[in-house]
Amino acid sequence: MTTWTLDLRDRTGGALIKADVAFKSLTAKWVLNAPGALEAEFRHDADLGGARIGTAEFQLKRDGVVVWAGPWRGTDVDARAHRIRVNAEGLHSWFRSRIVTSDLVYTATAQQEIAWNLLNHTQGQTHGSLGIVQGTHTGSTINRDRFYCSSEAPNIGEEVEAFLAYSDGFDFEINPATRAFNTWAPSRMAASGISLSGSSVDHLTWTEDVRDVQNYVTAIGNSNCGAILVTVSDAGLAASYGRLHGVIDADDADDTKGEVTAVANEGLRVGRRLRMDANVIFREHGTGAPAFANLIPGNTLLLSDNRGYSTFTNVELRMVEIGVSLDNGLPGEAVFDLALTSAVA
Repeated sequence: MTTWTLDLRDRTGGALIKADVAFKSLTAKWVLNAPGALEAEFRHDADLGGARIGTAEFQLKRDGVVVWAGPWRGTDVDARAHRIRVNAEGLHSWFRSRIVTSDLVYTATAQQEIAWNLLNHTQGQTHGSLGIVQGTHTGSTINRDRFYCSSEAPNIGEEVEAFLAYSDGFDFEINPATRAFNTWAPSRMAASGISLSGSSVDHLTWTEDVRDVQNYVTAIGNSNCGAILVTVSDAGLAASYGRLHGVIDADDADDTKGEVTAVANEGLRVGRRLRMDANVIFREHGTGAPAFANLIPGNTLLLSDNRGYSTFTNVELRMVEIGVSLDNGLPGEAVFDLALTSAVA
């Protein structure tokens, strides 16, 4: 059987404070392009090695390998119930509490390099080191110009996350085991090799929503002599759903017809898919349970179900959040909870 353990280290993930801390229950979450979270409950007399909130990092291990890491952010104590609950956030949360402190100028620089330089900028400051290192980049390279003025105190976490808003931006992670900042462009959306059936998992819920579908998209650009408007459409989808027309403001240095057309086509690409969200729960060693190594935020799986009002087969969905719930020392095993949404190729 798989062994899950929880360690406490200093706030930079270095010196070991307490290994294999005994917990009553624990929930960890991995979230695409976000810190994720961990919540654990202990007995009131739990031995935490003298660690204190704000000065320590939790590391969750699966068979000895660190799979989640992040700073201890909050504590909730119930003296009457003799229990302590703690919560932590993933490593990226550090950068939401950091700002740019000197002017930074980048011209025609790869966007992933700009993001890494922002992280490295704050780690080079007094008390700023977190042991985060530059990792690998997979996919296309897009060069951008960026100017960060210290007088405006840009938030480093928010500036890194701003690249996600671009259709040709990137996905990122800080690997908890290696502490490496890794990026994927335009997205971390490789097939996971996982196929799940609603009849074999412990629990499946799903919803569909057509309200965000757009089969006509108009993008409004800018020029020196009046706005440029470009409209693109999907005639087949319009025949099925009727005309569903959306508008995008492309006025962000998009001052040629080609640039505005690219923005319109991106809006149509995203908007032509009926939205489907699903939640899947299964036990780690249950029937058909996928290997943990394949549970990667951003990657896709195929979901099928032949119950209820509709039957669907091999619908491609993206894993946007992955959670695991554990009971330490009690009968049972890890329970996984996947949050899935429509994948856009």
